[in-house]
Amino acid sequence: MIYFIIFFFIAFLSLFTQAKLPGNLSFLVFFLVSLILICFAGFRGDIEGDYESYKDIFQQSINRYSVDANIEPAYFYFNKLVLYIGLPFQVIVFLMAVFSLLPKFYFFKKHSTNFALSVLIYYSTAYFIFDFIQIRQAVSIAIFIFALKFVYKRKFWPYFFCMIAAAQIHVSALLIIPCYFFVNFKYSKTVLYIIVGICAFINIFQITVPLVSFLLSFIPIPGFADAKLAFYQSSTDFSIVSIKQLVLAVLFIFIRGKIDSDDKLNNILVNLFVTGVLLTTCFNGMSELAFRIKWYFFWTEAILMINVIQFISRHSLTFIYLSYICLFIFYAVSVSSMLNEFASRGPYIFPYKLFFQ
Repeated sequence: MIYFIIFFFIAFLSLFTQAKLPGNLSFLVFFLVSLILICFAGFRGDIEGDYESYKDIFQQSINRYSVDANIEPAYFYFNKLVLYIGLPFQVIVFLMAVFSLLPKFYFFKKHSTNFALSVLIYYSTAYFIFDFIQIRQAVSIAIFIFALKFVYKRKFWPYFFCMIAAAQIHVSALLIIPCYFFVNFKYSKTVLYIIVGICAFINIFQITVPLVSFLLSFIPIPGFADAKLAFYQSSTDFSIVSIKQLVLAVLFIFIRGKIDSDDKLNNILVNLFVTGVLLTTCFNGMSELAFRIKWYFFWTEAILMINVIQFISRHSLTFIYLSYICLFIFYAVSVSSMLNEFASRGPYIFPYKLFFQ
């Protein structure tokens, strides 16, 4: 029940953040939403499959003096530091929630025309997958979001060093570095439609793309990444881009340039979403890797969907709120389906438990 109380509370706030709020009130909403979701993730107990694994890493780090092949260096030494100071494991969980969520929410506050609605969409799509479970990659994604300002300003080296730092927490960030050279261009909509169309064809007919094998033939892999790569290569299920994501890609391309917003940033976000479709398709023979990669890009739905609402309801305030109701229903179903799917894997998610329970 607590999951849906939070959902509908944020949904309620989004009805007010549709309008431009005074500075103090806007900050209060930002602070309140951030505090709730950081504490909700940071104080959770053992209600998901990775909690005990992270706890084992923490407890074993005191007896290790070098980085384990399966653990990225920055995360390893972060655990070692917290344990050396004498702080409990839950400090790791809480601080990872802070490092993961604050950069994302700040980005939404700065660039979304409806902060609370962007948070609601993020809560309904990526929050439980990453900020609850895959917490290392959640922080890496947050660093990538922070680094987007350097993409926007065309400053490669600050972006590069941010992504190298992100890779010390989750190695998948290394694969995102080349995106700098592609997402800042304003491609014609025809080109983007063709890319999405080809990806749709590949996904519908489940054609495996052997991109990884091709790249590994001439690209050296860092030592700490080698074990991760072996794990990803073991997941050979076909990874499908969902119909929803393909439809959204087409919709976001169509809306690009048709709303009153930062056209350059909106172009980057649309390119990121399409890149997510493309890379998920290219890595479709390695389902685990494809899944990890795509969420560096699909979080952009949280802002781009607001643009869609703006476009289809730009002449009627009544239609805006009608659109919101439809959106609330759609994402409430999404949250329910996702949580039930997690719960089906074992004694997880339901009921929500705090770490001391």
